Amino acid sequence: MLPSQHLILKAVESIRHTQTEQAMALYIAHSTIIAHCQIGKNCGANQVLVDAKLLFETGWQVAAECFILIHSHPSGKVEPSLSDISATEFLSDIGQALELPLLDHYIVSTSTHFSFVEAGLLEPNAPTDSLC
Repeated sequence: MLPSQHLILKAVESIRHTQTEQAMALYIAHSTIIAHCQIGKNCGANQVLVDAKLLFETGWQVAAECFILIHSHPSGKVEPSLSDISATEFLSDIGQALELPLLDHYIVSTSTHFSFVEAGLLEPNAPTDSLC
């Protein structure tokens, strides 16, 4: 069982109201958010570069079973760009290979959010042998 969407979105309030794109990961073990980490390098108002090495290294350090990626769109438009979609697919594939799966990717703005899983753009990849 995953943490509730309310708890997930509450955890990202720090990036919801930023003027530039920000990215963070929520690391989960036993259905609980156990850590979060800013994992993006700001590349301007409308772009953030996710540091994949930091993303997975931090996950292992905190003994996470899976993670959720979240990034902000200060424009208020939460529809994913082509680069958002390709980065999500890339990180999902790496996560599966390294046994630290990506459960969902949320794009948030001040008033709304977009979930890749809810939109059918990502299959949730929870480990089968855990409560993640």
